[in-house]
Amino acid sequence: MQRGPNPRGEGRGVGPDSARGFSLLELIIVLAVTVVLTGLMLPTLAQVRENVNRVLCSSNMRQLGLGMTMYYRDNRDRLPHAETLAGAEPDPGELMAAHQGYGEEEKWDGLGRLYSEGYCTAPDCYYCPSHRGQHNLEDKRVHWQIRNRWSPPLYTNYQYAGDVYWGQEAKGRTPRRLRQLKDGERLVLATDGWRRLSDFNHSTGMNVLRGDGSVRWFEDSEADPLASHIPGEGGGGGYYRIWELLNK
Repeated sequence: MQRGPNPRGEGRGVGPDSARGFSLLELIIVLAVTVVLTGLMLPTLAQVRENVNRVLCSSNMRQLGLGMTMYYRDNRDRLPHAETLAGAEPDPGELMAAHQGYGEEEKWDGLGRLYSEGYCTAPDCYYCPSHRGQHNLEDKRVHWQIRNRWSPPLYTNYQYAGDVYWGQEAKGRTPRRLRQLKDGERLVLATDGWRRLSDFNHSTGMNVLRGDGSVRWFEDSEADPLASHIPGEGGGGGYYRIWELLNK
């Protein structure tokens, strides 16, 4: 016996042809909620990414610190030499240079000596993942393996402190006194870059590598921000003020 239609509508919505899609209003509501939630989450996600980058940055510095310690022991208690500090008027901004470039086929300098002499041979360790300026790893990777007299200067993302004192502690001392690892945590070996504003890796402070191998975060001061002391393209005396703040 054939059954007639179900007057109560029982059994409806069971077949494949009975699937019901979203209405236009429902789609608009879902999209609106998604946009609002994304807007709320973006600042949090950006901060999480920056925190991860800080950790990776500090890991890079620890590798450089390990390389410096080995270099120091193998070279009669001397840190890697920085040519820019050898003159009468040192240019601290050039302490970010790993290779002098143009006409200097084998002129590795400062942190670059760790690379050329086998103490830290991974180019990744010389770059901060938060860096957004022109000196980034992807653009410069090939220059680490291939250097010749036509190659441009090669800059890292980290500010080397040098092998001699050049700040306030260097005044009145000629020749400049060598910096020693025995000074431990009071000795700054390297920091995040501050050669130019475009080299400033983090917006609210910087990682600092100390003589005992530790890396600590230096929180920026709202009253006296580090970026306000970074010289422009013409250079300036702001480097000395930054160094004073870091050594406090």
